[in-house]
Amino acid sequence: MEIKKEYKTFLGIYRKPILEAFFLKAILFGVSAVFFLGNNINIMCVILAITVFCNLLFLGRNSFKIAKFLLLSSAVLIVVWGVFVGQLWTQTNIKEALLRVYTSHDFKIAILRLYGFFTGGQLFLGLTSQHELLTDLKKVDLPAIVVITIVLIFNSIAYFISFYSDIKRSYEMRCIKSNVFKKMYYVFSSLTFEALSMIVNCRKILFIDDNRIKNIVNKPVPDSPNNTVISELNVNLKDISYYDCKDPVIRDLETFFPLGTLNIVWGENGIGKSTLFDAITGVIPNIIKAEGSILLNLDETDKNITGYVPQGVERSLLFDTPESMLKDVPISKREIWLKKFMLSHIDMETRNMNELSSGERKKFELISELLYDNHKIVLLDEPTAFLDDSSKDALFELLTSVKNNKIIVIITHDTYFKDKEATWHHMIDSGIVKESFCIPQKDDETIDSNLDLLDGCKTEKKVFKKRVKLRNDFISDFNVPVESIEIENGKNIAILGKNGCGKTTLDKNIFECLRKSKARIRCLMMLQEVNKQFFTSSVEDEIFLCCRVNNEFKQFVYLLLEYVGLLKYKDFPPYFLSGGQKRILLLLCFIAQRPDVIILDEPFEFIDEKNRKKLIDLLVEYQKRSGICYVLSDQTLDCFQSHINEKIVF
Repeated sequence: MEIKKEYKTFLGIYRKPILEAFFLKAILFGVSAVFFLGNNINIMCVILAITVFCNLLFLGRNSFKIAKFLLLSSAVLIVVWGVFVGQLWTQTNIKEALLRVYTSHDFKIAILRLYGFFTGGQLFLGLTSQHELLTDLKKVDLPAIVVITIVLIFNSIAYFISFYSDIKRSYEMRCIKSNVFKKMYYVFSSLTFEALSMIVNCRKILFIDDNRIKNIVNKPVPDSPNNTVISELNVNLKDISYYDCKDPVIRDLETFFPLGTLNIVWGENGIGKSTLFDAITGVIPNIIKAEGSILLNLDETDKNITGYVPQGVERSLLFDTPESMLKDVPISKREIWLKKFMLSHIDMETRNMNELSSGERKKFELISELLYDNHKIVLLDEPTAFLDDSSKDALFELLTSVKNNKIIVIITHDTYFKDKEATWHHMIDSGIVKESFCIPQKDDETIDSNLDLLDGCKTEKKVFKKRVKLRNDFISDFNVPVESIEIENGKNIAILGKNGCGKTTLDKNIFECLRKSKARIRCLMMLQEVNKQFFTSSVEDEIFLCCRVNNEFKQFVYLLLEYVGLLKYKDFPPYFLSGGQKRILLLLCFIAQRPDVIILDEPFEFIDEKNRKKLIDLLVEYQKRSGICYVLSDQTLDCFQSHINEKIVF
């Protein structure tokens, strides 16, 4: 089935189908069809009743068109059945013959099958577009939480169908050696971990933004702006610890965030920055259980003045289209920023959120939150992640335009903000220190780059060269500036360009070509969404995956984990780690397998300056010893600039 095709039935012309939703409804239709192919009249009547109800619910007035066709079809069936099954030309008593034919068990089953397949088929075709289904749902007078739940279920199913297909491929990108049984086991393990993580994240969003989301799906009259006035947000946290941790994540933190300024919180990965946001929003202890003292200058009546945009894009699962996410933002305000964020080309009413890239979804979330007048406190966790430079400029312009009326707190490792006017909050183990972002390192804080630990890797330099020829259709569709790419040992290739230009697609093309190469070049690839490449229940097991483990190798792995500060988390599940720590862990998993080529998609997102420096030193030293080739795609690669041999700029 072509995803670009439009389907036409007698009910009208429908928008482009969502492929995942199409197959989901095909499965549901197939399940109901099995019952109609059986001989149990009672079950068939129940399934038919459900199908007719769904037709009336989702197709509305168009269901009367179905009734007309059913009447015509029934008349045709009666005639055909009577003539060919009853064989009226052979009967002497026509009346008795007709009565016997039309009261038979077979005729009842035939008529039920006709109605079942007809109504089910039209419902299936008529609702091929997931957006049509979710839009019609909102027309029904149902409680808001019911609509939210159904939207979340459908979007989650579509997400997991996509996730499942991606994760099967990402396992091959993650592991050099695998077999089909291990692959299926780890794929389903990863799906389970992702489901658990997504449930927690969606519960967080619903808890924080409950009233607003309910208002959006119920199409309310636009609210008058919230007149709550708060000049600063005071935060006092002591001994915040999760139940599965021995030591507190935050020991003693006391700070305030004033109105009218951009407040930027920065610090090393895993220091507790996201925990700070969870404490401010009330996620701790209401959704995530933790111990400790949390004091804020907010009470229960102020709960609805806080907005939140998380690191990931799980917030978009609660909305079917960009229009539904932006419904309570006046059109006159949003149009300006949609243009500046380069989103004007997207059909707001018919494009499904699951079809958008991570960067596009992030932009819609930021516009929705920052332009919503009722949120006086806005918390943004890594808002520039996956954004190109022009989109970052648009974001800073938007932040500047709304900051006078809001308390804005940003968690970031992005050096984009270092020259911007902002109040900096340096988060350390003992609390928060207010200081500039680019402080000089003290002598005792010099980063240890002693990489003798790589002696335990037992690498051998491999000499290889492979010219990857790109497909002509791919070159024309994405305006790729080159026709082929030469991959060879010791080389670093940078692929640069804006959101949506085709960098990730090019990465996957290179990976496919190398995997199929007769030269037997061992290649691994890091995806943007690193969650799709974790398959076990502990950090230690992740590095051991697809490796031959002995005492010497274990020692090498522990030294690697200690070097990047992850040794204390070796028994924790990967989803427990911060976004930056997950990326660091995945790179260690790659190095442990000793590949020839590593393709890295947005490798340095969410990683703090100190760990980024250590990671680059590790990558460079490993390259000197092994001759590995790195292919890196990003918006910019300033931190790796001096090591780049070739650039491909879209």
